[in-house]
Amino acid sequence: MNSIGVEPFFLIELYEQYRCQSKEELFRKEAGTMRQLKSVLNNKIQRRTLKEWKENNADVIKKKSEIYYDEKKQTILRKKKTYYIERKEQKQVLSKAG
Repeated sequence: MNSIGVEPFFLIELYEQYRCQSKEELFRKEAGTMRQLKSVLNNKIQRRTLKEWKENNADVIKKKSEIYYDEKKQTILRKKKTYYIERKEQKQVLSKAG
């Protein structure tokens, strides 16, 4: 820290005194404050469920899925075709046996 100075570092300040009955209540309050302030540096919201995370990041997930599909399109289509053919053969064998 001495060699690069103080400017790149952020000071942590108490935002609000908050009395709570449990840790869970404290996490909910912290999450609400982070959303309200649109926190950038500290963006890990404690006790957030996967469902909540997916709802909050739907646009990011969709974009990543599209990129992944574009990159792996041939492989995905080949696997789907192989699966379809195998299932078709299995159904034919089962229909002959039954």
